[in-house]
Amino acid sequence: MRYRLLTGFMVAATMFYNSSCGQQKAKKEKMKTDVYVEKMATLCKSIQKYDYNPSYQIRFTGVACSYEILVNDFPVYYSFSPGNSAGEQIADIGEFILNPGKQRIRIRVFPETGRDHKPDTLLSGNTSLKIRIVEGEYGKSAADAFKEVFAISTPPFDGSVPYFETDGSFQATVPYTLKGWSDGVNLSEEDSAALEKEVVALTDKIRSLYAEKDLEGIAKAQYQRALEYNTAHYFNSDEDCRRWITNTEGTLSKIEKMAPLEKYKMVLYGDGKVVTLIRTDPEFLHESPVIAIRKEGLAIYPYFFYRPRPGAPLEVIR
Repeated sequence: MRYRLLTGFMVAATMFYNSSCGQQKAKKEKMKTDVYVEKMATLCKSIQKYDYNPSYQIRFTGVACSYEILVNDFPVYYSFSPGNSAGEQIADIGEFILNPGKQRIRIRVFPETGRDHKPDTLLSGNTSLKIRIVEGEYGKSAADAFKEVFAISTPPFDGSVPYFETDGSFQATVPYTLKGWSDGVNLSEEDSAALEKEVVALTDKIRSLYAEKDLEGIAKAQYQRALEYNTAHYFNSDEDCRRWITNTEGTLSKIEKMAPLEKYKMVLYGDGKVVTLIRTDPEFLHESPVIAIRKEGLAIYPYFFYRPRPGAPLEVIR
């Protein structure tokens, strides 16, 4: 079994000193080490709630196909696994909506992946992908009462088409504004080989954070992503503040080792301002190459990077 996860995980490290001087040094080092962990613990205190706190979901059903769904040219969901979706699937997409107003959606439909992880060559007569965007406020509207603001379905296929893509748009009335990758550098204009070298190095560094169970390093890498995620989902309670740490403490200890960084390619999103690595081998097609091996199954950690200004190093944005 695989788990695609959006948060980092950790275990605590304990240091022992014999002298009171050593204890004071340990306390100072811990305070220094835990800067971003503590920032994560208090992050939600700065999050606002409003008179209306709309959440946006994408709801979709895929049959006999693989697919990728993008909002504002950012991949919000994808499936290249064998089989059909088990009924209508739901994914929240607030963190991919940076501003109120018009939002773009794109769907890419590929031939079905077989049980051997090898894709067919053509979309079949059974292929279909149905997508809805719905809006509502958690706690005030039942999930089945969320308002539909957009819907699209693929046309019938006759078995002669290898690929299908279509676009649309919907209006969002979110009360927040996220900077996200909007001011980032257009990476498509950079030297591709140099960019890929930088992306690989940063991805491998993040992979090492998981291997070393480095909570502070993961917290630092994910802080801006977590801030914007919590803003988009209106998470501002004490429980919300602690959730990231609670989740990491409960799961990182299960990691036995990290899979090697291999069989990947670089892909640009966000109108050329966001970059990531995805696997190219059939078994993990399109997945992040940051993969943890655990007794209960694999955990996969997607990371997306942007360059905030010319000459600056890449940073995690989602």
